[in-house]
Amino acid sequence: AVKMLRGEDIPLRLGYVGVKMRNQQDITSNKPVKVSLKEEREWFDNHRLYNKLPPGLVGTDTLITKLTQILFKHIRRFLPEIKKEINEKRRVVQDRLEELGSGIPVDEHARVQLMWTMVTDYCEMFKNTIRGKYDRKLQRYMANLPAGDSSAMSGGSHLRQIMNDFLADYVEIPLAAEMTDDDIDRAIRMHEGDSLPGFPSPDTFEYLALPHLQRIAIPAVECVHNVASALDVLSQR
Repeated sequence: AVKMLRGEDIPLRLGYVGVKMRNQQDITSNKPVKVSLKEEREWFDNHRLYNKLPPGLVGTDTLITKLTQILFKHIRRFLPEIKKEINEKRRVVQDRLEELGSGIPVDEHARVQLMWTMVTDYCEMFKNTIRGKYDRKLQRYMANLPAGDSSAMSGGSHLRQIMNDFLADYVEIPLAAEMTDDDIDRAIRMHEGDSLPGFPSPDTFEYLALPHLQRIAIPAVECVHNVASALDVLSQR
């Protein structure tokens, strides 16, 4: 097997190491490992062919040293990646523990304090959702929502869209578009009373705006109901 040990028959990247295995008699007689290693070294040293091989090609000690070096290289190669993965998992677990908070307290006063803290956190997250403000706890919660949950895109933008849809039908038409100068003058004289000239009464404006307000009364109530429904859905998320 000299040619194979030299890598002349089938070359291997890490090469070969020849060892002398124990026979059945050695196993049956429970020969100590130290004695077997000593006999192996003597056998290779006295062999007419193997004793001429370069160092590092035969012997169990050589095999142990070579495998140890290979293992060390693998550990040194992959240890940074393993360490990075462990640190990442530790960070995720630590964030989860911070999110869950401490355990349920036993003391009654501490329980009340915990309840107030939870209510305060909920209100803060609810306000930040409406305002579109960045919230660390809120972002972690959003990340855990199902991918197809469309409500995750709701919030303040949805409420703004409801109000914009309500105003879209009325902002293009000025309040005084259907009024003539005579109508405005008549309303001023009607509510002038004993006020000074040049200072129209607020009742004048209310009188002129009342028809417009009556026209948008029902759509305004519907808008309020839509906003309330959106807030209710948002609060239950």
